[in-house]
Amino acid sequence: MNERLEANLALVLASVIWGGTFVVVRQALAGTSPLLFLAARFTIAAVLLAIVSKPELTNLSERQVFQASSCS
Repeated sequence: MNERLEANLALVLASVIWGGTFVVVRQALAGTSPLLFLAARFTIAAVLLAIVSKPELTNLSERQVFQASSCS
């Protein structure tokens, strides 16, 4: 399969997934408050991001963590 076809298929897949989430979000908001929905969504995203980036996070020193959190 050539690169152009792969790129087009990836774009179509991303569009289908992104478009499908509108239906899922609409149905989810019908049964809960927007604040609770966003809190759950961002909590799940933070946990998944922490799992994926665990090797990078374990190499951080305490100084680096507090230095990054104090940036404005």
